[in-house]
Amino acid sequence: MSFIIALLMVKAVHIIAVWIDTVDAIKSSFPIKAMIQLVVGIGAPAIFDLVLISLYFLPYSENIITNGFMGRDFPIIMFMLLLLNAFYILYSIIIRAWVERNELHPSTAPEQKEETHYEGENDIATNTLLVKFQNTQIRLLIHQFLFIHRIERKSHIVKMTGKDYSCQYSITELAKTLSKHGFAQLNRGAIINLKAVKGYKSGERKHTLELILNENYSELFMQYTATDFTVTNEYIESFKKQFSTFYAEN
Repeated sequence: MSFIIALLMVKAVHIIAVWIDTVDAIKSSFPIKAMIQLVVGIGAPAIFDLVLISLYFLPYSENIITNGFMGRDFPIIMFMLLLLNAFYILYSIIIRAWVERNELHPSTAPEQKEETHYEGENDIATNTLLVKFQNTQIRLLIHQFLFIHRIERKSHIVKMTGKDYSCQYSITELAKTLSKHGFAQLNRGAIINLKAVKGYKSGERKHTLELILNENYSELFMQYTATDFTVTNEYIESFKKQFSTFYAEN
């Protein structure tokens, strides 16, 4: 029972950490993010643990205060929760520093212009896409996009500088729009800028392709798994066609 509860608590902390990263108003401020991570990430699982343990001892007519659980086991649980949440905060610091370094010193990317704030519809003629970011709308230059992938039902645009923007469009919508700008859909959850692709080869799994990626962006691709860049069967034909057309024109 203790093992099952421990697994559930770890899962709860993970869900809370992932949820925090989906709320722009929270993740944009690191002190607020760290405070919420500690308060909610420790408090919610701790209460969850107390409720389950109390229910477990109920048939035995035992009380978690008088049987020693609160004095012996619970402090250890709180310490472990603190360590687990500290790990998520430390991980966030490392990722934040990495992104800022790539934003300030984008050695692997061509020189970029900053995105501009704008209210209105997407203007494909000017090669831009309107997205929501931190409770406002900004216009991003499409040629800055490296790839787009889906995380928990949200599409995330990753720029060549490494900066990540969640947006309101589906992968299917984005694939249709970006196909005119040198992008190809790889699978149901990913689209890539063909500038980042040197070639492709047969995948380890049957009826798949594996991409040979441009070394100029290797640092950015390292944090993602190989499956993110696997072309699945239903997209192989269209990918090959787009790849050939792109490099014939460029």
